[in-house]
Amino acid sequence: MISKTNLAFAVLINVFFLVLCIGLSHLRYGAIDDYFMAGILSGIYGDDYNVHLPFVNALYGYTLLPLYHLFPKISWYYIGEIAAVFISFTVITYVLMEKIGRNLGCALCVLLVAAYAKDMYIVLQFTQCAEALSAAGMVVLVYGFECAKDGVGKRKVYAVIATGVLLLWWGSWMRWDAFLLGIPFFVGALLL
Repeated sequence: MISKTNLAFAVLINVFFLVLCIGLSHLRYGAIDDYFMAGILSGIYGDDYNVHLPFVNALYGYTLLPLYHLFPKISWYYIGEIAAVFISFTVITYVLMEKIGRNLGCALCVLLVAAYAKDMYIVLQFTQCAEALSAAGMVVLVYGFECAKDGVGKRKVYAVIATGVLLLWWGSWMRWDAFLLGIPFFVGALLL
């Protein structure tokens, strides 16, 4: 069973820092290629939306395409990156609180998110999003394997492992090379 209290704390910590970053700063892309990819996806260089993003899997573009058709004035590419970072941070903070307890976990998670929020929320890059998604996916997979080893219910184990696979898949869509860089750390965590 998922601890709803730990999940609520994880969401609140990340909502706080997301609102803080959005409210007190000027959000921008960290690299010029993100700006051009958002423009390509929105159709700025042609007559229609183009899902074939350089450096990013076209499946990500196809995923965002219906949103561009419904609300063409909104930069869904940018919102997708913000959502990727938010979900990644929330998942990692939830697993940390589950592993080390709510009190110490909250303190550590606030420090962790505070340290990375500026770089991840304010100066977005698709490579950083891929790294965050891949790291979160790997953390969740290791946590799922530990849950299975500890005899936790099969439904929770399957849900946790499926979440990890989904995050890894999303991270590989955003940047395949960043996904590959995390695999040695994942194997090391499994061996430990």
